[in-house]
Amino acid sequence: MKRAPTTDRNRARWPTHALWQQVGSVVAVDLQENCSGVLPSEVIETNRAEHIRMLDRQILGLFVSRAAASEVKPHEFRDFLDGHIEAIKRQSNEHPVPIGERLGKAASRYRFK
Repeated sequence: MKRAPTTDRNRARWPTHALWQQVGSVVAVDLQENCSGVLPSEVIETNRAEHIRMLDRQILGLFVSRAAASEVKPHEFRDFLDGHIEAIKRQSNEHPVPIGERLGKAASRYRFK
């Protein structure tokens, strides 16, 4: 916010310039008139749900690509998923970094709270 200069050398004590007072008033009224009424928590939850759906679509796409690389036939896909999930569980158990640490690192990349 712009301040009107005075003889006081401390700018923090300068009064707000009249132009900036007008701008502040207009912005406050505009923001009030254009408020949607949607709670920030609802926006956060909606974004979180959409992000989860996006991750699930990516996971499915990766499984389809992995199945194709293994020449899995369409009628074998469900069995492939079951078997591959078991293999991934084993890989996770054998991973040198504990799952708690990996989950914490992944969670720190997201701000859904």
